[in-house]
Amino acid sequence: MIPRPSRGEDDAFRSGPARGYGSGGGRLAETALLSPEMPGAPGTDVGRPVEWARVPRVNLLPPEVIEARRFRLTRKILVGVVLGVVLLCGVGTLWAQQQVGSARSALEITRSHTVALQRQQAQYAEVPKVSAELDAARVSREQAMSSDVLWYRFLTDLAVNTPDGATLSSVTITMTGSTAGPAATGLRPTGLRPTGLGTVKVSGDAGRYSDVAAWLDASARVNGLTGTTLQSAVRGDTGGGPGKKVTYSGGAVISPAALSHRYDRKAN
Repeated sequence: MIPRPSRGEDDAFRSGPARGYGSGGGRLAETALLSPEMPGAPGTDVGRPVEWARVPRVNLLPPEVIEARRFRLTRKILVGVVLGVVLLCGVGTLWAQQQVGSARSALEITRSHTVALQRQQAQYAEVPKVSAELDAARVSREQAMSSDVLWYRFLTDLAVNTPDGATLSSVTITMTGSTAGPAATGLRPTGLRPTGLGTVKVSGDAGRYSDVAAWLDASARVNGLTGTTLQSAVRGDTGGGPGKKVTYSGGAVISPAALSHRYDRKAN
């Protein structure tokens, strides 16, 4: 035990309140009281605290008490940390549940939309089949009408290009549907007779042989005709008098330029 200072007149200082230690055993600031007998202090004044004088103090608490206090403080800190972690886990769980609920709602909306689309798809299940049949019909029509010719335009061009001195009494058209046109009439294709889609045979009358030659030149300008030939040109009497007409016959090959291409499939 440390003896307490005496209360006699020889004491230079008078101890003040015991504020030197806290509850945790740590040292706090101490102050000393100035005695009235010391120089510079009024005779009637009581002792007052000064900051320059420090009184040493010793913590006499047992180590067990100090450790117990520290343990209680540590336990409070740990309890606070655990409560904070639990609170954060709870907040995270609530947030995760909200996210899961939102995702489920979005999934249900998507499923309902998918079901509606599947119902609409069932209504148009026959569309691909009909489209395939339509394409097949277009291909068949294209093949069947591959040799389509606008005959009104063709015959109009033939009549317009016939010169005034010649007339046509008959026009015979034979279509083969391929490029072997002269073979249909028994004529072999040669370098002077090109191949085509068919042949045209004409016969008529002309006042002079020059009119027949003019018809040959004019028929070459008809769109879709090529390889015009003259087979015969004879006057009406054997004497060959000037008053008789010339009877002539000839032919031409129908080229692919005469095709209308009305039923060809358009390129996408």
